[in-house]
Amino acid sequence: MFDALICLASVTPGTVLILLAGRFKRKRVVFLKQLPSGLLLVTGPFKINGVPLRKVNQSYVIGTSTKVDISGVNVDRFDDKYFAKDAKKKKTKGEGEFFEAEKEGGQ
Repeated sequence: MFDALICLASVTPGTVLILLAGRFKRKRVVFLKQLPSGLLLVTGPFKINGVPLRKVNQSYVIGTSTKVDISGVNVDRFDDKYFAKDAKKKKTKGEGEFFEAEKEGGQ
């Protein structure tokens, strides 16, 4: 946890980071904000290098001294809930439905 605090001290919104792992390793991305879960919200931008809006663990980035002006970017609506997947409900069969399916398959 101590290393993460040192890393975040030098990383401010608009800082260019280098991804160290994952599908987009060795790509340079722009840091937008830190999410409540502790992950970093970064983007490519997508049109320039193909990296979409992603959340990345702090230990998988290196900060650079390059800064980008992102004062016109509104990132307030992006949080951990934005990246959450919808939970699919399992469809359970009742006893009657189970035996009806068995009869159809057996004929």
